[in-house]
Amino acid sequence: MKTYLRFVLVWLVNYAVLSLANSYFPNFYELGNVNLTTTAATFLSSFLLTLAGRLAKTALTKWGVKADGRAKRFVLFWIVNSAAIWLIARFASLTGFGIAAYYYALSLAFAATLAQWLTRQVYKKAKLL
Repeated sequence: MKTYLRFVLVWLVNYAVLSLANSYFPNFYELGNVNLTTTAATFLSSFLLTLAGRLAKTALTKWGVKADGRAKRFVLFWIVNSAAIWLIARFASLTGFGIAAYYYALSLAFAATLAQWLTRQVYKKAKLL
């Protein structure tokens, strides 16, 4: 049950980050296209970002990649989120999410990774995760 709760919480955090990015930086990030509304594109893109993070965590563990310490783990998942955001944006016709340049993927990934990390810390303190 806790695994599902974590997934949904990270999904909601990613949803909020993508929505805020689209609202405050419309020249850099675009959600929605002819096939998907803004809400549907945010829903799908945030789900794919969350799924990519979860799959990467499993794959990295299986491959023996270790990130000891908070800083190394943060940088590792920043890289994972950057790659995931860039890939999601490359399929904009399907996902409804687009970015103006790859370096905007890096900045959005930093914001998403920070928000995910803060959420994890708050819920660990509350002993919910």
